[in-house]
Parts: sequence; structure tokens; C-alpha cells
Amino acid sequence: MKELAAAVLSLLCAAPLHAQLAVSTAPTPTQLVEDVLLGDGVSAFNILYNGSANPPNFQQGRGSFTAGTTNLGLSAGVALASGAVMQLPGSAAFNMSTNLGTGSDPDLVAIAGSNINDRSVLQFDFIPNGDTLRFRYVFGSEEYPEYVCSFNDAFGFFLSGPGIAGPYTNGAVNIARLPNNAPVTINNVNHGLNNNQNNPTCPAQNPAYYVNNMGGATIRLDGFTTVLEAMAVVQCGETYRIKLAIGDALDTGWDSAVFLEAGSFAVTGTVSAALPQITGVIDGNTMLEGCGPYDITFTRTGDLTEELVVDLAAAGTATPGVDYMPPLPPQLVFPPGVATATITITIPLDADLLETLDITISEPVDCGMVTVETVVNLFIDSADPIEVTVPDMEADCGATVELVPTVTGGVGDHNYLWDTNETTPTILVGPAATTTYSLTVGAECGAEPVTVDVLVTVPVYPPLVMALDDAIEIPCLGSVTIA
Repeated sequence: MKELAAAVLSLLCAAPLHAQLAVSTAPTPTQLVEDVLLGDGVSAFNILYNGSANPPNFQQGRGSFTAGTTNLGLSAGVALASGAVMQLPGSAAFNMSTNLGTGSDPDLVAIAGSNINDRSVLQFDFIPNGDTLRFRYVFGSEEYPEYVCSFNDAFGFFLSGPGIAGPYTNGAVNIARLPNNAPVTINNVNHGLNNNQNNPTCPAQNPAYYVNNMGGATIRLDGFTTVLEAMAVVQCGETYRIKLAIGDALDTGWDSAVFLEAGSFAVTGTVSAALPQITGVIDGNTMLEGCGPYDITFTRTGDLTEELVVDLAAAGTATPGVDYMPPLPPQLVFPPGVATATITITIPLDADLLETLDITISEPVDCGMVTVETVVNLFIDSADPIEVTVPDMEADCGATVELVPTVTGGVGDHNYLWDTNETTPTILVGPAATTTYSLTVGAECGAEPVTVDVLVTVPVYPPLVMALDDAIEIPCLGSVTIA
């Protein structure tokens, strides 16, 4: 495992991490690949930037970065831009627009559907020591949001080698794609023209992957994607080439950039794991106690014709059989033709704080008796306890008042049960005398029910007192007035 943190910090030659993006153009292309980008299971060589191992100094479209506490979603890595990368830090209120004069790229032309300028292309050969290549990235641009549907700045990760046949140079395929397989471009990821997703001439495209950075104070780009993952099935021990490329479409201004996560260009096994999108799962990796049960789905890619057996090992602060149950099995078996396997666990309520469940998937690969390990980091957390407040009330005799509770905590919808057998959140009551009402509130999951009492006070009125004068004699058929 490379000492990535030390390598990245030594290359940046910048101040300690802070809120704003920090960028350095000091690293050479070789340093960017070998010391920043590469992770486990990959060796790289023949590293070129814009066709040269030692590009001229004016080609400042590449560099290393640390993100501090920005909203980029990546902490450090390699930045490629169709302009000067040193302009990436700063307020989105200022424009990033530089003419690099570095020319075009035919594969970017094919993606954008227009001519390309200011190319920034980092490419290298690599040999994977495993079956599956993965790395994480973010694409952003100054073309957002004003030039959506017009200036389609594009980038691509063009992979070529054994077992790959695509439409790009050297038979490459572009692995910079959304989960729905669409390429990542300005026109494919946005909130619509000028961030109006209901614009009839240019509606939003894949808005779930778009981050509006208008008004941002730390990254100059007006918009960028969420963190995305590039993935490809490769053949262990074979030689592949990847071209990481970005450029301006039509013009030489309003630059775009792609950020590649440090250490993420790595080989993993073919098996990954994911939680379902159900109530009780937060951010895709956190399970709340008292919810579930949770199905952890393990999915394998690549050749499905053979049986695959992988070893599982659970670690972290969560205790098997206590914080989650049952304990994970030591192995998973994928029969021939089967791509998924599921393990179901339950998470009981307890008083523990945030706990971790780290699952290591160990998978043999046909490459010198190598075992590839993939670590899936999950978390177990507690929902906020249910809290219920209902103010005490006063009601005149014969009057009706509404009891309105305030409820927080738990997960999902709340349910209500009054001692009047009503199940609505609020009730109307008209007691003849001071009465205490009880309310029990539960949640869909994640917390124990809570019962509270509310007092409705009816005043005690003084008894009615009547006084009459002494008897009065009234003549027959006569009348008198009683005062």
C-alpha cells in the first residue's frame, strides 16, 4: 500500500489543509500518476501528458490538489483542466477561462459532437494485478449553468487493451459513464439551462448527479458532479492503456476540470457489496438500530460461467451476535451463472454510540496465485429517541379543545394511540371535569415508543345559590311583581 497521504502532501508544496481548494503544478506527470493517483494492484509506465513525458511549462492543465473542507467530495488527488489548474481555487463568483493552446483530441471530439480546444490529456500503460479496475472522480465546469445545451465540454477515460473493443482510438472504450451508461458531459448532467430544470427547451438531465456550486466560496467552477466511479473488468497480468482527457468544446474559454481521487486508481476483486435503499439506511452505508432487517447484496462482475468462492472477514467496533446478528459467514459461494448473493442481518436497539462494520472480501485471481481484497466500510448508528410534548390545556365547562403533540425522533412515520382509542395525531376533547389523557407515540423503526400525559383542567365553579322573599299573598286572578 502506498503511503499516499505523505506523498500527496509532499507534492503540493502548499499550506496546511484549509477550507479552500489547494492546487500545485509542481509534480511531473510521472509523479502525478505514480505518487498520487495509483493505489493497490497496479503498476504504471509510459506516462505522457499531452503526448510528452516532459511537457512545456506553459501547459498548466494538470496538477495535484487537496480539497480541505470544500464540498468537492474528494479529499486529494490529480486535477486535469481545459484551463490553468491554478485558477480552480476561489469563489465561483469569478470566472475561470484560460487559453492553453494545446489543441484538440479526436476522442473528445467524438463525445462532444464538436471541435475541441485546450486539451489536457494524461495517459499511461498499466498492468493490473487483479480482475477489476476502479477509481473515483468529479467532473465540473464553468459552462454551468448558462451554457447547458450549447457548449458541451466533455472528458473521457479511454481504456484499451485485451478483451476491450470500443469506438475510440486503439479500440478504446470510455469508462467515464453514469450508472445509466450515459457519458458524463455538460449536456448529460445538469439542472437544465440556468438551473431551471423545467425549461421546455433544455430540461434537466440526470440532475441527481449534479451539484449547483453557484455562490460557492472555495471552488471556482459553477457546477460539478457528485462523486462518480469508473469501473472496468480487466485481465490480470495483461497490459492496458488509459487516456484521461478533457477539453473545451467550440471555444477556448469557460474551462472545465476533472478531479481524480488520490490512491483510487486501483485493482479490486470482482465482488462488491451494497445496502438496499430502504428506511433505516442513511447515505448508502449506515444502518440504523431497530430498523431493517438489512439485506447486504454482494455482486460479482466479469465472467459468470465458473463458480466463485470468496472469503469474508468482519472487523470494526461492532460485535457480531450482539450489535448485528447473525455473524457473517466465513465464505460466500456464487454458483455458475449467478451474479448476486445476499446476507440478511438485524440490528437491535442498544445504547452504543456509532459503530463500524468493515467487511473484507478476499478473492483469488488467476495471476500468480494472487488474492485481491476489497474492503466494504459500513456503519451502525442510533436514531434520535422519540420525544413528545403536549401542552396542558384549560377548557371551560362544555367547551372543546384540541390536543396537539410535538413529536421528534425515530425513523419514518410516527404512529399515535390515545387512551380514547383514537389514532390521529391530534384529538378534540370536551371533558366535564379535569381529566388526564395519555398518548403513546411510536415510529416506523429506530426507537422505543414513548407515553406522555396531558392534563386538561376544567374550572370548579361555585354552586348556584338562589334566594326568594317570604311568601306573598296574591288575590285570586290577581298578580304581583316579585323583586
